Amino acid sequence: MFGLDDWMIIFFAASVYAAIALVLNRTVGERKKLQAAQKKMNDFQKEYKEAMKTKDQTKLKELEVREKEIMSLTKDMMILPFKAMIFILPTFFIAIWLVGGAFPGFVITLPVALHVNEILSFNILRDSIYGVRGYFIISAAVVGMILELIWSQVEKIMKKNQQATPQPQAAAQPNQ
Repeated sequence: MFGLDDWMIIFFAASVYAAIALVLNRTVGERKKLQAAQKKMNDFQKEYKEAMKTKDQTKLKELEVREKEIMSLTKDMMILPFKAMIFILPTFFIAIWLVGGAFPGFVITLPVALHVNEILSFNILRDSIYGVRGYFIISAAVVGMILELIWSQVEKIMKKNQQATPQPQAAAQPNQ
């Protein structure tokens, strides 16, 4: 083999898991649908706030009718992120089990203490010892955040490029 250290293999496994979780969250979690629902809700709230400010009773009655749709969207927004968890959590537990079994005696000292009691006492800037599972979880979390940031930036750039390039209009086709 290439002589990889155990920590590198665990980090690579955590990175693969983080990438899989990100893709599952973005696809199964229907992120675009969630964003569209959030936009509708924000627009509704702005309209409602404006109608309240101007005391426009007609608009308020119209918004009352639309409120059921908004409540349904709220429910969808609560459920959509959990759809991805149906796949992500079992994958996580399988990965933890596999990595834990492959490196039973693994121990690493990291320059940050991220155990719950250390976080709650704001005592994180000190060395701390982690086993294979702890190191896997920390690695997956860090890589996942970095991947999410990169993916979001790429989406923004792609969206900006789509808006900057004029869309060709379809030529009218004669009826046959």
